[in-house]
Amino acid sequence: MNAVIMPVLVLGLTGLAMGLFLAFASKKFEVEVDPKIEQIMGILPGANCGGCGFPGCAGYAVVNEGAGMSLCAPGGASVAEGIGQIMGATVEVSDEKIVAKVLCQGDNTRTTKIYEFDGELQTCAAMMLYAGGDKSCVYSCLGHGDCERVCPVNAIKVNDKGTDIKEVDVFEYICWKDNMMMLNGRKVGETLDRLSRYYGRNIWYNEEIGNIPISGKLDLRENMEDVINIICQSMFLQYKTDANNNIIISK
Repeated sequence: MNAVIMPVLVLGLTGLAMGLFLAFASKKFEVEVDPKIEQIMGILPGANCGGCGFPGCAGYAVVNEGAGMSLCAPGGASVAEGIGQIMGATVEVSDEKIVAKVLCQGDNTRTTKIYEFDGELQTCAAMMLYAGGDKSCVYSCLGHGDCERVCPVNAIKVNDKGTDIKEVDVFEYICWKDNMMMLNGRKVGETLDRLSRYYGRNIWYNEEIGNIPISGKLDLRENMEDVINIICQSMFLQYKTDANNNIIISK
C-alpha cells in the first residue's frame, strides 16, 4: 500500500511546489505593459504594412510615445485622432493625399540585360536572388509582373517594353485607404473582382452580369454581404452563399 501512496504523495507535493514557484516567479518578474499600448493597438487597422517605418502595428504602438501620431497611412485621419486622444495630445492631420509616383524610366528600351535568366520560377522576386536582377540598372523594372499581380486596382500592366503605369485619377485609386470604392462606370465584373481581393473571398458570376456597367460609391467598412446586397439591389440581381462560403451572383 505504501508503495502506491508514497509516489503519489511525492508527485503531488512536487507539483504543488512547482506551481507555487511559477506563480511567485510570474508576479516577481512580471513586465508591466502600458495600457495605452493596448488601446492604440485596438484602433490601428492591423495591416502590418510597415509604412509608418516601424515593424508592424505592434511595433508602432509600442514606441508611439516617441513617434509621430499620424504615421498610419491605412488608418488615415480617424486613427491619428484616436491616437491623439489616447496620448492626450492634439494631432494635426493634413487633408493632402500623398501617393507614390514611379519616376523610374528603366524599362527594356533604356537598360541592357547582363545575363539571361533561365530559372523555373519566372518572377521578379526569384530573379532578384541572382545578382539583384538581370538589368544593368539595379533599380529598373525586371518585367515579370509581380507588381501587376498584386495591384488591387489594375493600374499596372507589364508589356514587352516593361512596366506601364496608367495615368489615373489618384483619389479613385487610393480611396480604398479610407475604406471606400469609387465605381464611376466600371463593369460589375471588375468591381466584384476587386471586392473579392479586398475581402479575400471568391465571388462567382457569369459573363453577362460581368459586362453590366455600374456607378456609385461603396463603403468597405460594411461587411461583404452588405456590400454585395447593395450592388444586387441596385442592379436587380440576386446572390447566395455556397457551402464553401463563396458568393454566387445571378439574375
